[in-house]
Amino acid sequence: MYQKENLRLISAKNNTSLTSIWIPPATGRTKLNVYIAYTNVATDIGIGYICRDSAGKFIFAVCDTDASESSDEAECRGLLTTGRQGVGQQLTPVEIESDSKGANDHL
Repeated sequence: MYQKENLRLISAKNNTSLTSIWIPPATGRTKLNVYIAYTNVATDIGIGYICRDSAGKFIFAVCDTDASESSDEAECRGLLTTGRQGVGQQLTPVEIESDSKGANDHL
């Protein structure tokens, strides 16, 4: 079970350029970057996430699908799926980065 002090959620700023900069987690932490694709209620959502350590070393990546009634729900489902994967991998402490401020605020 994760203790609150072992989990930090980060809201990424919208990046309008074609390039992005990955910001590593604090030393000794791992980071899960989460990306969600939502089209509409009739279409499955896409969930993608990648895990790296503080040196930027690749640990794992996953693509998944789920159903959702709204884009906000899709973002929350994506964060939940990612968190469960982190628990399954026994990652601690971990940072989860998402571009959904609303979903992060709910957590």
